[in-house]
Amino acid sequence: MCSNTREAACDVLRTEVVACMRKDTTLETALNTKAYKRNKRQTLREARVTEKLEKQQKMDQERKKRQKHQKENKKKEQERLEKERMRRLMAEDEEGYRKLIDQKKDKRLAYLLSQTDEYITNMMSLLAEHKEDIRKKKMERKKKKKGVEAVNPEVLDESSNASDMRVSVVETATRKILSGEGAPLASQLDTWLELNPG
Repeated sequence: MCSNTREAACDVLRTEVVACMRKDTTLETALNTKAYKRNKRQTLREARVTEKLEKQQKMDQERKKRQKHQKENKKKEQERLEKERMRRLMAEDEEGYRKLIDQKKDKRLAYLLSQTDEYITNMMSLLAEHKEDIRKKKMERKKKKKGVEAVNPEVLDESSNASDMRVSVVETATRKILSGEGAPLASQLDTWLELNPG
């Protein structure tokens, strides 16, 4: 009996130890996940990609530093010019003051002139496109007129299909246009003109 209780106690103790180990392992892995991860060997390709990325980041940082430095220098120069202008104004150096103002105006005028040139260039290109469109439309109209002139009543005979077409006619006295069913057939145009002079 004693051995049974001892075995039962050992079983209980064993289950408690296993439960504690599971609990501790879960807590430990939750706190320190990197300890249970296998380190991946870095290949040559990955090293090159990483190196390239680092180089790109370094170049970006340097570019940002340069831009920041240039902005600061430009700001300092503007402040210096502003102080110089004020100093000359206070010292009543009218000629020097006007020179500084003219320089500032020249910069503004140069900017405005560049904007104007850009606008004029855009307008010229739009005008050229517009002229090209008009020229194309005129060419289309000429082609259509040539198509109408191709149906010449002198060339038509009774057997051709074009002789069945109606020809629009303008009465010069009334300026009335006869077209559609009221217009004469191409084959009958000569007789119609003899019957309706003018």
